[in-house]
Amino acid sequence: VPGKPWFIMSWAAKWLGSSRVFYRDQAQAPDMRNDEDMVLELKNLINEADIVISQNGISFDIPKVNARLFKWKLGTMDRFRHWDNLRVCQKIFGFPSHKLAYLTENFNETYKKKDHDEFPGRKLWDECLLNNPRAWQCMKEYNSYDVFSLEEFALQVMPYDNSINWSVYHDGENICFCGSVS
Repeated sequence: VPGKPWFIMSWAAKWLGSSRVFYRDQAQAPDMRNDEDMVLELKNLINEADIVISQNGISFDIPKVNARLFKWKLGTMDRFRHWDNLRVCQKIFGFPSHKLAYLTENFNETYKKKDHDEFPGRKLWDECLLNNPRAWQCMKEYNSYDVFSLEEFALQVMPYDNSINWSVYHDGENICFCGSVS
């Protein structure tokens, strides 16, 4: 809602090829709207990455993180390369949709983007704001699964895009697959 105060409720990320998901949310925070520690942790993780891979991160996630960094006077993130799956797919492919749900449903073998049917639409976020423990668990599953589905799809797209020489980063270097920042 324009003009209404907001905060980052949760985030999830992982390194390329790793099964470990970094997840953080405000479920146990004394003041849910005080996301300062969580935003700083995300900034530090992004600063470790050689490349950040996201779905609509250039237009949505990174500006949101920057706004919260500014609010808490936490400084800026280090410069990083950003590979935005949405922008790459829009440039290269004429798919009927470039939403992650469509792409993973039609092209991924293992990880299809999850729905949060138990809390459809905005209800998941609303229930988290009401501190519903089951909603927070669904948020964690939803965000964590997103990073796996994005990784699986992005690995299929990378050979079609020559904007980054990916072979330089396949020696165990850190590439961050970031899920939605909610």
